[in-house]
Amino acid sequence: QHTSGGDIVRFAELVGLVVKNLESGDIRGDFQQIASLDEDWFGSDEFSDSELEAKPWPQRMKAVLETAGPETPLASQEEVWRTLASWAATEPASRPVLVALLTSPSKVALVASTFARASSTPLSVLYPMAAAIRFAAMAPDACLLADDLLEALPALDELPPLVRRELALALR
Repeated sequence: QHTSGGDIVRFAELVGLVVKNLESGDIRGDFQQIASLDEDWFGSDEFSDSELEAKPWPQRMKAVLETAGPETPLASQEEVWRTLASWAATEPASRPVLVALLTSPSKVALVASTFARASSTPLSVLYPMAAAIRFAAMAPDACLLADDLLEALPALDELPPLVRRELALALR
């Protein structure tokens, strides 16, 4: 079953609450905050992305991209990059936001390290990541991608052909 974008965001917010309060040493406040969340916040058996879709692109995309990291399980990484690639492909207004997010130093490092480990990273993660970059490259300010992100990538000949093709299109 696919994890919806809304569920990814809700999970990230829930983990954020726990981490924030653990760092501050206020465990009791953490559980009180979680207990005060209403049932609708957690969703029901029928998952919907309407909560996520109501947010502006910067909040929506940042919330999803924040859940991607080297320690993130592969299934979640696949879903994050598939969601971002889908949005960038179908919603041109999302592309400049994706460019801004992907050119942050932490995301440049994340993408570069993922592609550097291409031999051990499944194509199901690499391809949607490359597709998201390709569609982000269609944004008016895509020159930032070339300056920051694309220069940090390994040589294209070290990547699977499908991924190489997507990145070659982004470089045009």
